[in-house]
Amino acid sequence: MIPTNVKRPRNVDWKRAAAILYGDWGTSKAYVIGLAFAVAGYASFWLIAAMCVLTALVGINYMIICRLYPDGGGVYASVRHRSEVISIVGAFLLIADYLVTAAISALSAFQYLGVPHPEKFAAAAILAIGLLNLLGPKQTGGLAFLVSIPTVIVVIVLGLFCLPHISEAFGHLQPLHGTVGQNWFAFVGIVLALSGVEAIANATGVMKLDPGTTEENPCVIKTSTPAILIVMIEVCIFTALFGLAAHALNGLQVVNGDVNAPGAEGVRDYLLRYMGQIFVGGAMGPGLGHIFAIVVSVVFGLLLLSASNTAIVDLIAIQFLMSRDRELPKIFQKLNNWGVPNAATLLATIVSMLLVVIVKDMSGLADLYAVGVVGAIATNLGATATDRKLSIQLWERTLMFGTFIVMAAIELSLLIDKPNARYFAVTILAVGLILRGL
Repeated sequence: MIPTNVKRPRNVDWKRAAAILYGDWGTSKAYVIGLAFAVAGYASFWLIAAMCVLTALVGINYMIICRLYPDGGGVYASVRHRSEVISIVGAFLLIADYLVTAAISALSAFQYLGVPHPEKFAAAAILAIGLLNLLGPKQTGGLAFLVSIPTVIVVIVLGLFCLPHISEAFGHLQPLHGTVGQNWFAFVGIVLALSGVEAIANATGVMKLDPGTTEENPCVIKTSTPAILIVMIEVCIFTALFGLAAHALNGLQVVNGDVNAPGAEGVRDYLLRYMGQIFVGGAMGPGLGHIFAIVVSVVFGLLLLSASNTAIVDLIAIQFLMSRDRELPKIFQKLNNWGVPNAATLLATIVSMLLVVIVKDMSGLADLYAVGVVGAIATNLGATATDRKLSIQLWERTLMFGTFIVMAAIELSLLIDKPNARYFAVTILAVGLILRGL
């Protein structure tokens, strides 16, 4: 590792930290509800509820990690003092996650906007985002914060229109079908949009210090904890609410892995838009329902593009950091006139574009997505929970190790049940280790 005394300015408050996290966690409800319904039909709420419990568990654990690592608590930084090899494996799994996050977020954005051949628009958007980032992150950095505000408003409004339909939803709710093993693999298939916790853990080094603390003895609890807690509560409550409210929609049919509604085929990938149209239209008239559906499409489309941008920025940052530590070739730290590493930006952009063009399908990208993020989080939790040198209370260590066991089980299940995820993870690790050897 190349030692450096250079410190980035600590100017990220809890509101901007929350926006970073919401840009990933907040987007999950845009597609996970439809994917869950395609897997379990009118029993999908139980999978969504389990997903919300897992999200809360991961959130609580990362509050602890952000407290322990005020100079950067992502898997690469926090695990490195235990084992360079494990930290590198975790970093490449995180790179795999960010690549798919950029692709799946852009594709979902254009699914919501209802354009033909959304994968082509998604690839073009990723290219534009990559080119903008060559001019420096401040050109796109404020997007997540600006977009998160109207998104929260739209989510609350949609939630209010869902409430009158909850009793009907309970009436349609079915128990899970199949064996325990089948339901476990169905749950594993919807474990999505957790990578935001790694992004916020990586950002502790630029968060504002708590009053009375110094760079020599830093603490960022008053920034990191409220950011994670507020977003976690919003995501868990509204994802569960929308997952249940979807059961109030009449006539939904699962056909060849997609979801068809009366008069609207293939609503799996934009189910919130359809819910807005039906629920608002039923209460306020079809005209307002159609207008609200457009608002949902535009707002979530922008939030998803913001998530794609955040993933590209994170990819650039982790490649640069690994190059500084001599884990990637020097070309990945060579900066252009705007202080951006060209090679890292181009690689992040091109691979994300190829993914979205080749895979094309939200379900296929979801399979690839989970293996990276779950592996990275499991690595971080496992290494932290077993580090006896860290000041962790017994209940915190027990909770963290228990969550690690669950995440490790999910990762193994993905590698067994999803061959494409297995090939993708092995390919990223192999390419990364080859680059490391150059």
